[in-house]
Amino acid sequence: MLSHFSDIRERAHNLSTDMRRGKFQTYHMSEWPTFDAGWPREGTFHLLIILQPTWDDCQQLLQVLFTIEEKERIQVEAQKPSPEQVWPKLRALYETGPPPDPHRYRPGDWVYMRRHQQQTLQPHWKGPYIVILTTPTTLKVDGVTPWVHYTHVWPADPHTILKDFVPEWKSQSDKDNPLKLRLHRSHLPH
Repeated sequence: MLSHFSDIRERAHNLSTDMRRGKFQTYHMSEWPTFDAGWPREGTFHLLIILQPTWDDCQQLLQVLFTIEEKERIQVEAQKPSPEQVWPKLRALYETGPPPDPHRYRPGDWVYMRRHQQQTLQPHWKGPYIVILTTPTTLKVDGVTPWVHYTHVWPADPHTILKDFVPEWKSQSDKDNPLKLRLHRSHLPH
């Protein structure tokens, strides 16, 4: 884990004479033989065995010996759930039954969106909007920035929509990245 042990050892050596706090102490290189610990061999770090620090002591050690990036990486690894925590939850999910059926909306469909903050005498649904993209649970509709959950839309009758309201869409591939696709809406005549 510590491929850069010589850097850590040098930092610890430079800081060890200044740091003496309660139970957690780092000793100067000349003091190690006094405690029959010896200096750690390259690639091993026996500080936990020698001092038996508490969690707070380990946090102090993190602040002294590691850079910000190293600390963040260590804390992310420590917060990852272990397989013993994950597998029972996954088993419970799979045993509840099959996944729900996907929604029926496709790109090109017209939908009304639920209005969450409704004023007096204002309809419950706004739109109609045309569906541009879909995922298994959400829709991207024209004219609305965030993605919308499929349970918050209602299908609109495409025959009742005025022809002047229907925009035309054009796709253009990206010059630098062939996996990117850019969608452009043509301007409607007013």
